[in-house]
Amino acid sequence: MLDVVDKISTYLSTLSNSLRIRGAALQKFSEIVKVAFSWMEDETKGHMTRAQRMQELCMCYRVHICENAETGKSTDVWKRSANTSSKPGRTISFWCFSPGYAMTNLVKCGVRNLILTSGTLSPLESFTSELQIDFPITLENDHVIDKHQVFVITLTHGKKGGLLNSTFKTRKDVNQVQELGLTVADMIAAAPGGALVFFPSYSAMAEYLTIWKENSNVMTLVEKVKPCTVEPKNKHELRTAIDKYYTDVNTGGGTFLAVCRGKVSEGLDFSDDNGRTVIIVGIPYPPAFDPRIKMKMAFLDDLRTKGATSLLTGREWYRQQACRAVNQAIGRVIRHRYDYGAIVLCDHR
Repeated sequence: MLDVVDKISTYLSTLSNSLRIRGAALQKFSEIVKVAFSWMEDETKGHMTRAQRMQELCMCYRVHICENAETGKSTDVWKRSANTSSKPGRTISFWCFSPGYAMTNLVKCGVRNLILTSGTLSPLESFTSELQIDFPITLENDHVIDKHQVFVITLTHGKKGGLLNSTFKTRKDVNQVQELGLTVADMIAAAPGGALVFFPSYSAMAEYLTIWKENSNVMTLVEKVKPCTVEPKNKHELRTAIDKYYTDVNTGGGTFLAVCRGKVSEGLDFSDDNGRTVIIVGIPYPPAFDPRIKMKMAFLDDLRTKGATSLLTGREWYRQQACRAVNQAIGRVIRHRYDYGAIVLCDHR
């Protein structure tokens, strides 16, 4: 069957645009089926029987089906064309929740050496247990800087004495958001060079900025001291935003408003004056109602009940993701042996 599907999708890809889209959709369908039924491969290719491979696949993968409202034409090959039907479609997802499934199969391919390196792998015990392979050699080092090169503080109360509580429920609380904004504005004014301010999500940042612009003078206060640059969602606009921020820093100071787990928080270099202060607003927990998050937590809890005590519980994993997102963001401030800066965590939790 898959051979026929592959031939049809290849043929359709040579025709008109609408048929090419259908061909791409068939190709994706073919790829999913190959993964879902990989357990039916020749038993001589591995040490497990077909039944064992099927059991392994069922243990690592979960199926999710959701209804989608039709919102018009889309280039997404999984969405219906607006010209074909007005009925809402369904998205069928086949998600792997065990990184160990891929890692163990990689080892079976004959890989001799595997090196994983990052500043956010800790705690190693839970990390390696999820990968389901042995790491005979592990190495954890102290930071390259001395303690006096970084200043770390947690602020539980704001400038006027109000509790800093950046939860989902308080995002629209004008008094809470204004208290946070005035506190952030004071820190930005006091810090040298560039300041990076990280919010839990794009939606949270948008809500905070709306209140800071419309219901208070927070943005005016910040702009007077250090011009603001906001992280764009569109990756093609990121380079322009970064260049603007660097220019601001070089001409007296700048502020970059960004998002944990966003493009700015992971991998970009803000060494020296480009990142003297990192301010974390709230705690960047993953979106609690995202089906992938809910299913991942349930997946881990299910494994724990079956005896996998080395794994984290769903709730522990959820908290760990927030900690790792914070670690990624604050890692922007210290980029080399002689760098220095301040890390400010703004939340009473």
